[in-house]
Amino acid sequence: MKTYSDFMPKVEYNGVLISDITHRFQLNDKLKEYADFYYKQRIELFQTPEQVSHSLYGTTDHWWIICVINDVVDPFYDWVMQEEEVFAYAEKLFDNVDAIRHYVDTEGVQYPENNLEQTYEPITELEHLINLNDEKLRINTVRPEHIRRITKEFSDILKITPIQKQE
Repeated sequence: MKTYSDFMPKVEYNGVLISDITHRFQLNDKLKEYADFYYKQRIELFQTPEQVSHSLYGTTDHWWIICVINDVVDPFYDWVMQEEEVFAYAEKLFDNVDAIRHYVDTEGVQYPENNLEQTYEPITELEHLINLNDEKLRINTVRPEHIRRITKEFSDILKITPIQKQE
């Protein structure tokens, strides 16, 4: 079975052919055409894209499809992080992780300021990052019966992409 790097067009770099991962963004637009093939699934905090691919498709080879349909470009910050990683990331981003970022009402609507009655709940920078991270636990996945079709179509698309030279 072909792997992600087998599908990618090649670029010559220092005399060596390597996979041109910059084409990933063009793939993202094409994959979104298959939105009706997706379904939401909750993953565990510790699961990597490779592990999700293995549990759904019996192979780790489709990790890149999981990443593309979930807009994961940077695996360190776009994929779900462990709790201690969220805390470390918050410390890196903010001078004060306990500073109030916004307020929310009982329906979760965000406001930049509290209301006159002071009934909105304050959300700190750290809490906001934790909430964003929790949202990443619900990912798009491709129905197993469609994975072969998507893989073949991308293989065909990428076969016609010419080799590029480093300038």
